[in-house]
Amino acid sequence: MMRPWLLGAALLLLPRTTLANPPDRWDLIRDPSSARHERLLDEATEHLEEADSLRNPLLRQQAATEARSLLEQLGGSRSPDQRVRYLLGHALHVLDDDSGVIAALAPLFTSAFDHPLGIQVMFDLAVAYAKAERFRDEVGVYDRLLDATDRPGLRSTILANRGESRAKLDDFPGAIEDFRKVIALDPMNALARWGLVVTLDRWGDQARATEEGGFAWDLDRGGASILDRAGVFFVPAHDRWWYHAVRRLGAAHRATSPEERLGQLRLADRHYEMYVASAPSTDRWVPLAQARRKQLAARIAAASKQAPSRPPPR
Repeated sequence: MMRPWLLGAALLLLPRTTLANPPDRWDLIRDPSSARHERLLDEATEHLEEADSLRNPLLRQQAATEARSLLEQLGGSRSPDQRVRYLLGHALHVLDDDSGVIAALAPLFTSAFDHPLGIQVMFDLAVAYAKAERFRDEVGVYDRLLDATDRPGLRSTILANRGESRAKLDDFPGAIEDFRKVIALDPMNALARWGLVVTLDRWGDQARATEEGGFAWDLDRGGASILDRAGVFFVPAHDRWWYHAVRRLGAAHRATSPEERLGQLRLADRHYEMYVASAPSTDRWVPLAQARRKQLAARIAAASKQAPSRPPPR
């Protein structure tokens, strides 16, 4: 299951007056503790904005750790100020503490959609549910997020991720529908196209999987793939090999010579082999991967007869 992971400073750049009702300057004069609270909250927000803007993972974690420390001084997940709890959830997301994200944000799920910041950090909760393989809970978050946002880019990401989880829950028609919606919004979205190809392949529609694989390869051809970019993760981790297998099948479908086709088929077989080797014995898709390898053995044998033979190396 492939998931584009949304990161970005825009998550924390909403004006604070739109997030809750922070005290005005007269409140701050009357209550110095309130002034301290707002100062620490501002500092934590700045650290998280910095974390979201950094590419270096160590620096990102350092900034998020500083933000978490400040937010814990403000009561952390027990704070009556929901801004603190939302920001804490995002800090834990940056720190890859998925159980912490769930503990911090799940209790806020019902009320989160009344606050702009709450709406945005609910994406962090959905990602944490995905990595914990709590797919029904994840779909529930995405359902609410789709009702709460009209941003096309964010809706595309939500639909693509929901499609992955619907496939995981055996709702293949629903998954295909979600991927089709993403492609309608963004025809160049190679991630959604690969998600569609895998879903069709596992649903048993190999003809359409092959056709869609060709379109996806047109957008994501060559040695380097969008599947290997930072911000893309797989649940379970060995699913990566299935995606790379269908990618090579898409390349074989687009091959312009028997030799090229043979090479791509061999790579596809190698990736299915890697899937089988890295999957646990309880993995439900291992028998299908083995069946795909048998099909590929026949295709490789046929392609070998068509490809020109190379002279032995000297």
